[in-house]
Amino acid sequence: GVNDQSFNQITWTGLERAKEEFGAEVSYIESHQESDYAANLESALDQGNDLIWGVGFMMEDAVFSAAQANPDQKYACVDVAFPEALDNLIGITFKDHESSYLVGYIAGKMTETNKIGFIGGMEGVVISRFHYGYMAGAKAANPDVEIFEQYAESFGDVAKGKAIANQMYQKGADIVFHAAGGVGIGVIEAAKESDKYAIGVDMDQNHLAPDNVITSAVKKIDNAVVTVLKDLKDGEFPGGTNATYGLKEGGVGIA
Repeated sequence: GVNDQSFNQITWTGLERAKEEFGAEVSYIESHQESDYAANLESALDQGNDLIWGVGFMMEDAVFSAAQANPDQKYACVDVAFPEALDNLIGITFKDHESSYLVGYIAGKMTETNKIGFIGGMEGVVISRFHYGYMAGAKAANPDVEIFEQYAESFGDVAKGKAIANQMYQKGADIVFHAAGGVGIGVIEAAKESDKYAIGVDMDQNHLAPDNVITSAVKKIDNAVVTVLKDLKDGEFPGGTNATYGLKEGGVGIA
């Protein structure tokens, strides 16, 4: 959902910034399951939008198919690098391993039990960047640290995130990092109730539990969205390309 306090919300923030900064008309359609993607893309097409955004790597195939079928409509997709170039399509990816390395380093230095955790949403190339960046940073800071790892197989199951985090805390972890969208809300709830630490993702999630969220691996999707929309407004839509944003480009960072 657009109010997930994470990935979708920071993307929507970029669209709202475009509305404020140069008068773009913006709207959103929420998908509740994978089967909604094609129908929602069709609805967005019927609305007469200049550009249609797909948000998340799970939408790759649906967005690519829509772009192929509608060559006069422009599309963009967050967290996807398209292997085949289409003039009406741009992929946006981030060097998530860079910010995750930094929060992993912080976790490795701050843990008092020498046990920390990682909870991913669904397995795939994007979440693997978070996963292995975090582990690399933690091990660089503290070679003796033990890292618990588990995937929730969901980006929306808050209860499952809470249950997995509670298991990790019970096994001695004192810091858990999530890269799991809405699942992470449950991780942070578990940290708060257990008086342990959590590390947020995508947005600065400290406001969800100010005493427990020690930092977040921030993904500045809103900056990328505004950049693409400015180019579109200026008649310079970068179709046929994939753009990548890391620390150097101001696309990722830590809170």
